[in-house]
Amino acid sequence: PAGQARSTRACPVPEAPAAARARIAALAVWRRRDPGRVPIFADLSRRELQRLRAILHTRSYKRGELMFEYGQPGAAMFVIQSGEVAITLPDEDDDDHNDLTLATLRDGQFLGELALLDDSPRSASARCDKPTEALAFFRSDLNKLLETDPGIGSKIYKALAVFIGQRLKAMNEQLSDKDAAQHAIENHQHVPEPDLD
Repeated sequence: PAGQARSTRACPVPEAPAAARARIAALAVWRRRDPGRVPIFADLSRRELQRLRAILHTRSYKRGELMFEYGQPGAAMFVIQSGEVAITLPDEDDDDHNDLTLATLRDGQFLGELALLDDSPRSASARCDKPTEALAFFRSDLNKLLETDPGIGSKIYKALAVFIGQRLKAMNEQLSDKDAAQHAIENHQHVPEPDLD
């Protein structure tokens, strides 16, 4: 109607396709790098996560490079940001000295968390099968964090204890299932073949 002021609300300008793709890619990278997605950091507040981000170290690995090696003392856990990491053990039965691959880990997964507890020898190797970016969280940084901000440090240790407990329980169940299966096989082998005559 005449005499009324028109709304001056700005209409959003659509983003150019390239700018939109760049924004989506940046958001995806930020999400992958969000340590809050890691179970042992999940109970931290935003402020606590910001404090944690400040002490995480970015590491880059080439294809074929080891993050850590079987039998070597552990110093850090790693959160994979991009790439692919094979968890391996030396295969004693392989004459060609190939490793036995136990698992393959990708973006957002983590490994080496037992190194946050002590410097015990690594129970497996971690080999990068693709160029890999990771965040490293060193035990020494966690120990300093316990001194400077015990609330954050204790939350991480508690979550780590829960996570390790759950993993041990799952492994025990798998071993129990494997033992039961082995027992059934052994019993079956002792059952006489049926007489088909």
